[in-house]
Amino acid sequence: MDGIVTEITDYLPDGLSLKANSSINAQYKWKDNGDGTITTNYLSGRVIPAFDGTTLSYLDVQIECEVTARVTDTDTSLK
Repeated sequence: MDGIVTEITDYLPDGLSLKANSSINAQYKWKDNGDGTITTNYLSGRVIPAFDGTTLSYLDVQIECEVTARVTDTDTSLK
């Protein structure tokens, strides 16, 4: 069964934030919900065909983030 996009929601980990004044984020209509989640309705109404056993269909959505975490000697990676 094909899927129809309504909204894309993702979670940003601590130390990563949606980049302000980004032309990419504006183009793809990303919104920071203020609770650690971001959403976009950029693909709303688009159909993603179901996997037919051979072809895996997908649609790309770009996002631009910035690292806000400080690196310390004990924590050197963003998870």
